[in-house]
Amino acid sequence: MNDDTKVTHSSAALPAVSLDSAESSYFGERTQSLTPSDFSDALDKLTLTGAIAEGLALNIHLPFCSVRCVSCDRIALVAGSGADIDDYLAGLEEELNQITRRIGQGNVLAQLHVGGGTPNLLTAAQLAKLMALVERHFIVTEHTETSIEIIPDRTSRTQLELIRGLGFRQLIVELRQIDPLAQQGLGRSYSPELLQDVIGNARAAAFETITMELMYGLPGQTPTSVKESVSLAADLAPDRVVTRPFVRRADEFTHQKALDVEALPTLAEKMAMFVGISDGLERAGYVWIGINAYAKPSDRLSRAQEEGLLRRNRLGYCVEPARWLLGVGLGAVTELPTLVSRNRVALDSWHGALRTGHHPINLGVPLSRRDSAERDALNKLAVELRAPLDGFSNPRTKEVLARMEGAGYVVGSEGLIEITPLGRLNIQQVWDEIASAVRWAHVA
Repeated sequence: MNDDTKVTHSSAALPAVSLDSAESSYFGERTQSLTPSDFSDALDKLTLTGAIAEGLALNIHLPFCSVRCVSCDRIALVAGSGADIDDYLAGLEEELNQITRRIGQGNVLAQLHVGGGTPNLLTAAQLAKLMALVERHFIVTEHTETSIEIIPDRTSRTQLELIRGLGFRQLIVELRQIDPLAQQGLGRSYSPELLQDVIGNARAAAFETITMELMYGLPGQTPTSVKESVSLAADLAPDRVVTRPFVRRADEFTHQKALDVEALPTLAEKMAMFVGISDGLERAGYVWIGINAYAKPSDRLSRAQEEGLLRRNRLGYCVEPARWLLGVGLGAVTELPTLVSRNRVALDSWHGALRTGHHPINLGVPLSRRDSAERDALNKLAVELRAPLDGFSNPRTKEVLARMEGAGYVVGSEGLIEITPLGRLNIQQVWDEIASAVRWAHVA
């Protein structure tokens, strides 16, 4: 990396933080380098203002996989050995120590999410150790929404029973497409038979909720193939389906350069795919939740939406109040009242910061009171599909909303801004392009 591709910020008492050109706009145009003291100050403000009582979510990122999928858009590493994972768990323990030294031990978690990577690559002993680390620092109650991502071909009924026994109630399966022949080399594509077996084992292990994350817009996908995948997914009858458009980010994920750009669907095709997903799932009896999720009518999310009690944070839609997010691990994102930040994404750098007693923060966006108010308004818009216009005072945010209104995605009237049916179908696909100024708010 040449010096002219770095943006640096340093302090005499703290290690320098550097951003390369691929990271410099991670949270949109306001992304900047941050130091551990920025993170400590934000944690102190969380506790001193009493905001911690508004609910905490903890997201643990486990980056290790057995192979690297060409289409992967996560911070992921191929595990060299079990020792690599043990070292990583030791790093997680130090990061949790640093956080709870500022906010105190024993805070109740409204949400606990373990994502990857491939969390179920861990051995039984490593999974048990991970949960012990969490419970050493936080309180997990019967009301905590506990979820873990799994890879179907890396699990077994015994492992699922262990995971359930450790207290995880929601199982999340991320898919590219339900057709192993159609997505050779892209990864995370499984046969209906394998998925049915995993779901059957998960039901037998008494998981309360099974969620499928369905990605669309991958090379080679068409509206027809996605429609077929949705039909197969509906036949498998998960409790929830969460959709996510694929966006090629070869600058950030260099392995994606191997993808055939010519085979990527156009924006119009991705919009058609999402229309097919929405129509297919609604015909199968699912309720459309917010912008990009679907749930059975009996699901807690569906009931919460009906009763006006639905909530949302960077992890997705939820029922328990979990306004603030603590992210630990490689590349994990934290969202606090005065800051949204991301950890270092290089394993050696992450370990190095922790070994010297510093938090592994890398970049983020410090937030003013006006920013925080707009984050709340944007979040309300994503949950209720409408929000008060006076919640948006920043000229750049107003510019984004004006562009969206010009495209027919939102409409303003009687003091409200409201997402239109057209906008509900399309905002996911255009958000990165149209809303760089407020991408840190993570609306779509």
